[in-house]
Amino acid sequence: MIACPDAITSTDDVKKFFIYLYRVEKLCFHPDDPFDDYIDFFTKEKTFSDEQCKRYDDLMRQSFDVCNKVDADFIYEIGMQLCEEHFS
Repeated sequence: MIACPDAITSTDDVKKFFIYLYRVEKLCFHPDDPFDDYIDFFTKEKTFSDEQCKRYDDLMRQSFDVCNKVDADFIYEIGMQLCEEHFS
């Protein structure tokens, strides 16, 4: 089972978080977008509860912090790589 990390402290945690979003939440996402922006295509209702949005936004901020220590664009590189692997 794929679990969502409790905190992001390494690039491996970033990858685990992104894989969780792709595989468990079945979300096609962009790291710059707040989770409150995601809506169900059919019902037009919010995809995530307020609590989930807060948690995922916090994890994404942590992901940016970790990735920015490597390179400013590293978070996008990880996202693209995992997106291509997931959707190919």
